[in-house]
Amino acid sequence: MQNYASAKLNKTATEGTIFELFVYIPRRQAPHVQRLRRATAPVIQRKREPLRQHAAANNLQIGPIAEHHLATFNVRAPKGTELAIPTDATTRQAQALDRDQARLQNEDAQALADSNSVYRPVEIELFGGTKAMICMNIVLLRQALSLPNHKSFHQGIYNEYTHPVLPDGADMLM
Repeated sequence: MQNYASAKLNKTATEGTIFELFVYIPRRQAPHVQRLRRATAPVIQRKREPLRQHAAANNLQIGPIAEHHLATFNVRAPKGTELAIPTDATTRQAQALDRDQARLQNEDAQALADSNSVYRPVEIELFGGTKAMICMNIVLLRQALSLPNHKSFHQGIYNEYTHPVLPDGADMLM
């Protein structure tokens, strides 16, 4: 609102008052334009089953990280859109993370199987230079070297070590 001096413009105070208005009228959306949908946890969970069926039908391997990303991607798509598996960088990264996670789980399972085995590979040197790998019974090797029959660092060497309480005669693999 502006009030101009009536003396300058030869107008009265009422005639010199000007109101400026701004009117907002929202534009109607075209019928073919649809908004993205929210990706809430229950909606994502419901979208996982069609994704699993699609993967099984097309012989695709989809890990848990990529499955979550693809379910979220498909939930956010406009209604009526068919199930899609994009080839963008995010999908490739999720698939790479799934491969790395599976590789680490396999390594952990192999390490656990190796640690529970009575026989372990030991490298020995014969005749001053010939090296050979042989499998030895670790329990017997510990007895021969007068070592205790338990792991010295069952939680790693950087944790506070507390010796496990073992009953007499208890045997624990390395």
